[in-house]
Formats: sequence, structure tokens, C-alpha cells
Amino acid sequence: MPRPSNYRIIDDGGWTNRPNFQYSHGPKMTPDDIGEGNRILDEYVYIGWTK
Repeated sequence: MPRPSNYRIIDDGGWTNRPNFQYSHGPKMTPDDIGEGNRILDEYVYIGWTK
């Protein structure tokens, strides 16, 4: 099964959009913080939280 897109993870998680996801986890929307948000999304995939 292919990895779900970041959009799919965020939408399925109920965050609605990237800014809501970022702010709910602490990072803001700066380029460095987007990278941190991507690492958080990768962890969701790793632990199997995604559909």
C-alpha cells in the first residue's frame, strides 16, 4: 500500500488544513517548521495511525 499523502493524513486526522495541523502540534508555518511538520506526519505513518 502506498504512503498516504500529507493532505490525506491531515484531512483524515480532522485538522482540515496544513496551518491547523501545524499549529495544533506546535510548529508554525516557516520553512523550517514545515520540515518539522513533515517529520510529525512521517511518524503518524510509521506508527500506523493513518487509514
